[in-house]
Amino acid sequence: MVEVWIRQRNQLTVPVDIASEAGIGPGSLCHMDIVNGVITLTPAEGPAPRALDSYAGIARGAWGRTAREVEASVMGDRDAWQR
Repeated sequence: MVEVWIRQRNQLTVPVDIASEAGIGPGSLCHMDIVNGVITLTPAEGPAPRALDSYAGIARGAWGRTAREVEASVMGDRDAWQR
């Protein structure tokens, strides 16, 4: 059994050997539960969700490289809509 300290804002550090054996690391998603006073931390299935800001710029250049090209593309799309 390993002892860990609970820091400010209820943070704790999972010891390296335990994290390695569990297959978790920075950015891993885990489930935490408490039953009869026993806290369990279980790795979640599948990949961890990406942070929303990691999608910033994902469509860069899709409608043009300059503001003028983007505006022309958007206006062309709008003109094609049936109203």
